[in-house]
Amino acid sequence: MKLIQVRNRVTERDFLYLPRIIYQNDKQWVSHLDRDIKMVFNRERNGYFKHGEAIRWILYDEQKRPIGRVAAFIDHEANIRSETKVGGMGFFECINDIDAAFRLFDACSEWLKQKNMQVMDGPINFGERDRFWGLMIEGFKNPSYLENYNPPYYLNFFNSYGFQKFFEQTTSEVSKSGFRYERFKKIADRVNANPDIRFKSLNPDQADIFAEDFCAIYNAAWGQHENFNPLSSASVKSIMTQMRHIVIPEFVCFAYVKNEPVGFFINILEANEIFRHLNGKLHWLNKLRFLFYRYFQKPTRLKGIVFGIKPNFQHHGIETGMIMHIYEEICKKPGVENFELAWVGDFNPKMQSLLQALGCRTIKVHATFRKLLRSDIEFKRYQLKK
Repeated sequence: MKLIQVRNRVTERDFLYLPRIIYQNDKQWVSHLDRDIKMVFNRERNGYFKHGEAIRWILYDEQKRPIGRVAAFIDHEANIRSETKVGGMGFFECINDIDAAFRLFDACSEWLKQKNMQVMDGPINFGERDRFWGLMIEGFKNPSYLENYNPPYYLNFFNSYGFQKFFEQTTSEVSKSGFRYERFKKIADRVNANPDIRFKSLNPDQADIFAEDFCAIYNAAWGQHENFNPLSSASVKSIMTQMRHIVIPEFVCFAYVKNEPVGFFINILEANEIFRHLNGKLHWLNKLRFLFYRYFQKPTRLKGIVFGIKPNFQHHGIETGMIMHIYEEICKKPGVENFELAWVGDFNPKMQSLLQALGCRTIKVHATFRKLLRSDIEFKRYQLKK
């Protein structure tokens, strides 16, 4: 086996193509868009390079065929605020060969040790947590857009190498018929009757305002997470532009209290219903195919990608108000039958309980693992800062 750093078009091509070999007989698999993967490692497009660094490798067998890939990265800015110096690994793909997997893990581990990192978390993203995060360990079907999907045998690789489960992330689903509407209607009616509280759908013509409101809520709600990095309105606008074709404004809800932005519930079309037809490519013909499926094929699934409320406004019924607002909009779309909510960590039991109360059922579980790189570091499961 030969491990080569991704430095040129040939190795990047193999890095992008390898999953098509791994999953060639897996009917559940939907290729990520090559564009989305390339953007993660583009210094001009990914703002994390302003305060971080990343490296990629591709592994070849004796016949020079690609059999594995991986990336390692560091967010130096997040490590300034962290007691533990954390490095990341992700975008791991490998044939069913534990020696090949360990060769890839070793490359990440040694690189991160040279950078004085104390632990290695993976598989994670060199970017936001709403994409390419966690190893799928349950529910190997219906992979969602920007969600990690992998063969079940990857779990043995991680466990055997000495990774320990840092936290679990559950993805839940609720149907129109299974949603417990009556249980929450009284709470929603009470919240809606409060003149200080209002709920507002996304207005694309006011993208600047909504981007600023999103940042204010996100940075307040997620500031208690380890290795948190504040979002800028410019990066939010960039994400909004990238996802404009799969965002339906009425399925995006913002909550305000006395005109202060306090919460959001962001939902998109389950884009893999479309992308499964494109094989990861967005050349001109596939762009036309995308537009055809997007605007002439009725969607059947929605995906809630992020739900956040400023800490001082939690548990006042605003969560229920936003959920009911979205549910009422879904009822206006007869083709949409299922609604997916991703992801909620096991470190957030209150949100887990809310999902159960709504009538949700768990359909997928991902796990984020941690590997200690130094013997003097103690392993602890992830917990929110109090």
